[in-house]
Amino acid sequence: MEAKLLVVGGKANRSEVALNLPMLFGRSPDVDMIIDHKTVSRRHCEVYELDGALAVRDDGSLNGILVDGQPVREAILKPGSKLTIGPLTFQVEYAHTGEFPALPEGGSRGGGGQETVLLGMAETQRVQLPTDDQAELRPASPVAEPAATSDGVIPPADLGDSAAEIDAADLDGFDLMLDDEFGDEGSSADVAADAGDDSSDRDSKDPEPEPSAMKDTATDDADDFLKELGLS
Repeated sequence: MEAKLLVVGGKANRSEVALNLPMLFGRSPDVDMIIDHKTVSRRHCEVYELDGALAVRDDGSLNGILVDGQPVREAILKPGSKLTIGPLTFQVEYAHTGEFPALPEGGSRGGGGQETVLLGMAETQRVQLPTDDQAELRPASPVAEPAATSDGVIPPADLGDSAAEIDAADLDGFDLMLDDEFGDEGSSADVAADAGDDSSDRDSKDPEPEPSAMKDTATDDADDFLKELGLS
């Protein structure tokens, strides 16, 4: 659905906002369109599509929203409607034919079955009318995700050096340490080869002695010890 909001009241750094529905407006960097102004709440309101029409709902903002000058909780936005958020008033632009839908029963702010849910008298006291201050409009910056490779694997974050370069540097330093300790035979390649030889040696060794043989060996050692002490 192609739709946009034209700035027709207040001061802003841009004249229109292209809508990518649903779209959350507010002052927080977590919203879709930031309105940087003191009268705008962190999560102020959301513009969304409802059966081919635009609608808006207050997201619990401090100063509320106006549609065609009326303080509302939630309302259908018709082409040409005026939506006021903080210091800015937008004119709603999109194509629509046929009848406009009513808000769903049991909607997010109650009062379903109507095109507009007005605020009560007590709630209208919190609505702050537009000011002459300029507000900055800017889309929130999305967090860039690393692109996946052709096989669908997302590569690790770039740490400045490739994994291969880091491994090579580490191995060179490791080889120098081994050379200092063991001489020329202490390279990482030799260590890896020795590890392979050890595994093959373990396979070719004689089987472990039976428990009875181990017991006899211990007895012989004890006898030798007693002889040395002159007790046997």
